[in-house]
Amino acid sequence: MKRLISLILSLPLLLAASCGKSLSDDFPKKEAGSEEGSVPTVTTKSIKTAVEDPLTWAKVEAIPKVSSEMTANEMRQMILDFAALELSFVWTPNSNWYLERYDHEYKVGSYYGGIPYAGDSGNVYKWLVYYDEETGVLDSKHIPGGGPQSIFFQCSSFAFSAWGRVSNSMTWEGTHNITEHTGIIKIGEYTTDSAIYDYHKQKRYTTEICENNGEQAMFRSYAKLLPADGVANYLPIGGHVLLIKEVQTVKNTTGIDGNESYVIFYEQSSARVWKTQKNGVKYLAQRGIDRKFTFKELFDKGYLPFGVKELYGLDPVEKAVAGMTLKKDTVSAEELCGASVTSNYAISTIHIDVTDKNGNTVYSNNSHVSGFPLLRTEYALSNRFYPSGIKKFEGQGCHVTVQIRVSTGHLLSAYEGNLI
Repeated sequence: MKRLISLILSLPLLLAASCGKSLSDDFPKKEAGSEEGSVPTVTTKSIKTAVEDPLTWAKVEAIPKVSSEMTANEMRQMILDFAALELSFVWTPNSNWYLERYDHEYKVGSYYGGIPYAGDSGNVYKWLVYYDEETGVLDSKHIPGGGPQSIFFQCSSFAFSAWGRVSNSMTWEGTHNITEHTGIIKIGEYTTDSAIYDYHKQKRYTTEICENNGEQAMFRSYAKLLPADGVANYLPIGGHVLLIKEVQTVKNTTGIDGNESYVIFYEQSSARVWKTQKNGVKYLAQRGIDRKFTFKELFDKGYLPFGVKELYGLDPVEKAVAGMTLKKDTVSAEELCGASVTSNYAISTIHIDVTDKNGNTVYSNNSHVSGFPLLRTEYALSNRFYPSGIKKFEGQGCHVTVQIRVSTGHLLSAYEGNLI
């Protein structure tokens, strides 16, 4: 079975380019809300807001989940739809905070668009644990694991959250080492070595690779890009990833016209723009929807085109499965919280429920997965859950279930057992 390998390698170039200073040292590192370690239910129903188009479960669930019967074009469209949703909804926080590196301030009573830019691995599934879809309020006061930044994302984790709807063969190493063992394949005829920008050892920038291949070879490679493919670069200032939505190629007498040919793409960056809802209320949105670069701009910026193996039929699309390192049918709260959940896809959220002998829910707790490595296929429950919240139900014939939601969007059963 393929496993999604999360390689750090002194943090890949895209993390080095994107990671910002943490939002605030005041945010809890493990949990917030109660001494039992449970994350409180979002209490934002009474807050009146002017959010006109909030993120909802209905919108998320309207995007298909991958199956082996899907065509490559259907998978590509699903990836793009998911990426667009992550950048387009409107929200407002219930607390103030400041991201110093980018001079981004988030304030109660102000409105924002899309999942913000910072150095972790958010997605809409993590976001919805703390978001009220009726009011559009993010419960930013009660987000464990480093505060709101832990459900934000940067350029590569944004793209990976979309590719993860399909792929579990890609690795974080993939966008700085375009070889099949990283789940990433080179698109087009350009040539490079096996470690295209191992900047720690070679200080090799992708502008050099583009120049060595020449404009027309790179233009022909860009022309072969398909929707939901990507391009990545590494420059002295850092690296960046773009998720391709559309490609238009224009030819002239000498080959491909690099100034007239272009790509439309989605991206995550620190750049934001003001937009206005239909109700007239302005919001500060992520800029990265339907951006445009000409082939010449891609070349000058050193972008190299690549694709995900599953979209080219080079790796099968696997059925998402879940498991637990705990193999006993009867467990104590300590044993439960000392175990880890596992999957063959990246894990987004974890859900624990305890029901009594009559089937009534007596404990329910949801949380998200965060921290490095960002593509986690195994996660210790002790990072998020304290046994004290569950221990009080021991010896009462209670039943416990653990579910995880993975990057494909599937909610999977990881464990069922009885509390002793």
